[in-house]
Amino acid sequence: MEKQRLKIEDARPLFFKIIYGEDVKQHLQIPGDFMKHLPQEMPNIATLTSPSGTHWRVSVKKDANGTYLQKGWKELLKGNNLGGYEFLTFRYDGKMLFSVQIFNPSAVKREAPLFLVTVLENGVKVDRGKGQLVH
Repeated sequence: MEKQRLKIEDARPLFFKIIYGEDVKQHLQIPGDFMKHLPQEMPNIATLTSPSGTHWRVSVKKDANGTYLQKGWKELLKGNNLGGYEFLTFRYDGKMLFSVQIFNPSAVKREAPLFLVTVLENGVKVDRGKGQLVH
């Protein structure tokens, strides 16, 4: 008897962006053709989930030139050490929730960073691989 393989394809829509140039470091324009997947009455906030599981709340602004992710976008770039030639995919999970995958300039998917945790008297300090204070 011959085994059959099931092919399960993720039908959630996605778009990609290469982090290059000054415009994308200020805001991210959602491609016009992608807008058909988003609600007509679009909320002012989108939530982007990075590979580490961190949720980034980013403002959504629409004008005559397009729809943009703005406030909070720079923080996502900084928090994920993004700055040049990374390739990002944005998979739409519905209700203005996006899962973000990051690929290095060498085209290799970046894994979630490891966290070092130091317990302090006043709370928990979480350091990323490069010693950045997160909480």
